[in-house]
This record gives sequence, structure tokens and C-alpha cells, in this order.
Amino acid sequence: MSTRIVLGLATAAVLGAALGAAPALAGNASVDLADISYQGVDFAQRTLQQRGYRLVSSDSPDGMQRWWNDATETCARIGLENNRKIGGVGNASPRECRMHELAAQNRADAPHGHHDGRRYVDAATELADLDGQGLEFAQREMQQRGYRLVYSSALEARQLWWNDETGSCADVQLKGHRQIGQIGNARHDACASRH
Repeated sequence: MSTRIVLGLATAAVLGAALGAAPALAGNASVDLADISYQGVDFAQRTLQQRGYRLVSSDSPDGMQRWWNDATETCARIGLENNRKIGGVGNASPRECRMHELAAQNRADAPHGHHDGRRYVDAATELADLDGQGLEFAQREMQQRGYRLVYSSALEARQLWWNDETGSCADVQLKGHRQIGQIGNARHDACASRH
């Protein structure tokens, strides 16, 4: 064998070993999980857990499950057929997983409605898609969804927004003066005392 061939094979072996040991980056759920399509739900759920996914939401209105993998920061959207087998696997944005996880947590924690008859709406879930958005855009969106600004503090980098229809109070954390940080829920009385 020539020296070139031996050197080429050695280089290929070293590169192959190095690439095989490289850490996983953001994944592609539709590729990584293609083998669970049309499998039974029990098998698929075990496989998802073995691969580092955790169930984020299983009772969303669209009938899909969302699974999140912390290591690869991958959100998988899983469709079920008759709750017995996996119908399909798709990619979803990390924001979608976060929004569905918040919604599931808030449905579990939500009161059965306001004492004054208004429907309960969780501000953090309803406005989760505005996290990280530009301030002007987010403020217009909140107004279109029935919220109005009742408190703003540049020192605290915080705003409170009230929705008369639902009785929801949104606690909006700001990043600088031009961007929304994260939107959470504030106690009803935090907004009520200001409007």
C-alpha cells in the first residue's frame, strides 16, 4: 500500500472518530423520530423518553402532543391516531413548546372562573407569543387583544396590562426600552388597584 493511501485512511479514521464524538446540536424531530411514526403510543412514548424528550402538552385543542428535548432544544409535534398509534411527527418551534407547556400548567392551576362571571384567561399563556418581541409591536398586539396599560415603571423595567373582558392582569418584564422580556401573570389586585 502506498503512503498516500495509508495516510488517507488514517485521516479518515481520526475524522470519523472525532465527528462521532461531537455533541448533538439543535435537532430535527421529523428526522430524529421518523422511526416512531405509525408505532403504538406506549412504544413511542418510551422511545421519546429514552432519547431525552419529555411530554410538554398532551391535551392541546389541535389534538397534538408536544415533546421537548432539553439537550438538543428540539420541540416535536406528535399526531395521534385514535390515541393508539402515532400518526406523524413534525418539527415545532421552541416557542411553541413553551407556549403549550405554559397553557397546560395554567389549565391545571386555573380557577374555575372569576367570581364575577368573566371567563378565565391566563395572561402569560395568551401573550406568550409576544415574549422577546419589540415593545411597540407587542403593545399594539396587547391592545388588539383587549389589554390596556395600567402601570409602567422604567426603574423596575416593568408594565402591568389589564383586560376588562377577562379580568386578567399581565406582568410584562422589559429588556431595555425597546423589547419585551417575559410576560407573566400578576395578581388581579395588582392591576385592579391601578385602573
